[in-house]
Amino acid sequence: MPVLVVKEDGRGDLVETPLAAPERNRRHRQVTARVTPAGGLEGEYVLQSWGEWRVALSGLLEEARSAEKEDALAEILAWICPGAVLKGHEVTPAPGPGDPVKLTARFEVPRFVLKAGASELISPQLARLPQFAGIAAASERRLPLFFRFLFTETSEIRLRLPPGRTLARVPSDRKAEGPGLLSVTSYEILREAEGQTLVVKRTLTISRREFPPADYPALRDFFSALAREDAGAVTLAAGT
Repeated sequence: MPVLVVKEDGRGDLVETPLAAPERNRRHRQVTARVTPAGGLEGEYVLQSWGEWRVALSGLLEEARSAEKEDALAEILAWICPGAVLKGHEVTPAPGPGDPVKLTARFEVPRFVLKAGASELISPQLARLPQFAGIAAASERRLPLFFRFLFTETSEIRLRLPPGRTLARVPSDRKAEGPGLLSVTSYEILREAEGQTLVVKRTLTISRREFPPADYPALRDFFSALAREDAGAVTLAAGT
């Protein structure tokens, strides 16, 4: 960001302030949920934000009017799953300058398990990134694309499967790279006393602020792949 520095003699210099590293502007999402025997989903969503993300979330949730706050919460719930219903929430202000502001939301999705003939499908990615889908909408760009700041998105999903069920196939781990772009996703099945739990972890890092038109195809392909990952589904199967 350009700033004007005025010296003691009255002269001024226009200088560019350095960008904060992506890890300084971090947003972490923790989703703990279970698939109910009736095919619904219920759980808790915790969103923690540092740096520029903290400023944005604090202003949105602590100072907005009631109607604006409800719209913001509805948008955040869309990051979980279409059809998610908010059951309650709390906002925890940051106790110190380096601490995150935290949003805790309890939610349910009445119809989470989808039927496809004799198969039952679920969407494992409950920390979706629909806010970036518009980046991949155009076929080309004539102007550079800018991000306001460098950032990192991290998430961990712990999805407990119904009793006596597992996945027909665990998705493969995924890594995607581009100019100033990195996304890594891992999938793991844990066998616990209550049943099987699918653990999904993802990291998205944007380490470049400006993308010229020549780099737009790589940027578009990168975020298109993220959108496909968000929309992916897995099949439930009998198992212990």
